[in-house]
Amino acid sequence: MKNRTLNILNNLKSAPSESEVDHLLLLRQLYWEYSEGLTVLQPVMDYYLNGLDDLPSLQEKNNWNEERFNHIRKPFTDSHSQLVMAIEEVLIKMK
Repeated sequence: MKNRTLNILNNLKSAPSESEVDHLLLLRQLYWEYSEGLTVLQPVMDYYLNGLDDLPSLQEKNNWNEERFNHIRKPFTDSHSQLVMAIEEVLIKMK
């Protein structure tokens, strides 16, 4: 489980505008690990639970037009640096 969690955290650090990574799906996966007792994920969960969990999955991009998708994703893209800081905090605690 630790290796899987570390892989997810490292994938989440990739820039949302330049990658094919489904950040929101990965955040949901981490949420389940957090709810199962992995409390070290608290900083990342604070980021996720402060509104970004309501955004649709990036996998659904093909169902929308590009302009609408980018509008919905903008809050996540604009705050990605906050997610990276939370991830770094968690990675330090997991060492």
